[in-house]
Amino acid sequence: MEIHGPKSNLSLPLVAGESVVGSLSFGTLQHEREWPDLLKERLSVVADVFANALERKRSDLDAAAGLRGSHGAQEPARDR
Repeated sequence: MEIHGPKSNLSLPLVAGESVVGSLSFGTLQHEREWPDLLKERLSVVADVFANALERKRSDLDAAAGLRGSHGAQEPARDR
């Protein structure tokens, strides 16, 4: 009987600023494998790129929300 499920897994933290915002995982389902140091270093760079993209998106959304809030405060009150 063949057992199904992950055979090898490598999970790397997604660190944005000083917070861990998730993880990026790589795995194999059919065969166990080694994760050489060079490959782990390169995949860590990929994880950093994803984390930076998430942080940038969050920052952009915060800035847009701030602009919407300050824009509404600058509009003159309308008479009804």
